[in-house]
Amino acid sequence: MDNHIKNRNIIINNLKMGLVGPYELENPVPTNTEGHVYLKDYDEFAQPKADLANNEEILMYSPLNEYGSGTLYPEGTRLEEEDTEPEEQEVDELFTDDGPRPSIPERATIQNYSEESNDVSLDSDADSPLELDIGLSSAYSYKPSSIGLSFTVNPEPTTEIFITVTGARYTRIPYTIGTDTNIQSPTSRQRFMWARKPVEIKWSIPIKDVTKQDILRHNETIENSKLQISLIVKGRVTDHGTIVTVSAINNSAKEWGGGLALNCLFQTSLTIQATNQNEIGQIVPYNELGGDSNPEDQSLQLLYRNKKTFAVGHGCAAQWQENIPSEGVVISEEHLRVTEVTGIPMPVYETQNISPTILTEDGDELSISMAELAGLRKDTNTTSSLNDLLSRYE
Repeated sequence: MDNHIKNRNIIINNLKMGLVGPYELENPVPTNTEGHVYLKDYDEFAQPKADLANNEEILMYSPLNEYGSGTLYPEGTRLEEEDTEPEEQEVDELFTDDGPRPSIPERATIQNYSEESNDVSLDSDADSPLELDIGLSSAYSYKPSSIGLSFTVNPEPTTEIFITVTGARYTRIPYTIGTDTNIQSPTSRQRFMWARKPVEIKWSIPIKDVTKQDILRHNETIENSKLQISLIVKGRVTDHGTIVTVSAINNSAKEWGGGLALNCLFQTSLTIQATNQNEIGQIVPYNELGGDSNPEDQSLQLLYRNKKTFAVGHGCAAQWQENIPSEGVVISEEHLRVTEVTGIPMPVYETQNISPTILTEDGDELSISMAELAGLRKDTNTTSSLNDLLSRYE
């Protein structure tokens, strides 16, 4: 079982690195990114690299082509807009028949697609569902530029709400491979590698300001960049507590010609903390249904009465650390509060194994005969067997 769990964690970790990033580098080559970088050959080009200054990853291709999830684009970036990187157009030109043509490293995604094998075209006369669906809705015509969380706090004991946005930006570092004119000609366009720079934004708000004002806004420009992130907070007082929505928006200007990635926030996450003076969590269950609910909703509420929702994600998945009571302990108000909620691009949840087998204290399998339930056997206590089943049901 331990091996299965280990293998599962490896798969999850690899998915996260490939979709969100960053990569966990093995034996990276320390690279000085303060200025032009000179690489002697393709072998050095293909080696994983880490920034000498902060030991963060260095990508040889644009991070927009490496990572497809957890990225906040500048607000208003359309889905069909492409920012072609000049250096990626020339990757195949770096090594021709006169030299080694690069094979894509395992840690990189494919940058160039063959028109013959990968181009997808639609027959203009075809009456296919795919063609009919295109353009019918503009709801998702823009690339993601924001994430948010909605949650409920108990306003009386709560003093402040603490907001933290984490992620990374990537800076372009010019590089040259070799000195052979067949590899790098003086007239060829400049090529860049991309160095990761961690980003963290913190903001705290008194709860009284959230309940009194309609909208609160905080703008922050990331140091040594044009990346600007806005935090927006809106509160609404209800009978169940104060419902708060916190959003992080990329308000940077769009730059084309290979510069769009400079103003994107990668590996974005949003964390909210709300405590009282004794640092006890004050985020209470989120009232998803609101008002009257139908019998089906009431049935689900009863079935999952010990599994509460503490936040709802907007453009991300909400997660939290539940205060789960020990076995046999009655659920109390203490267990209906959490300290923080987090919005992440790739959620992971472990479900418990389910088995119909019920074992007694002696290790025997508990079973009830259908003949007993049908009353076909005499001298059997069907009620006792059913009560035994119910008492052991989890």
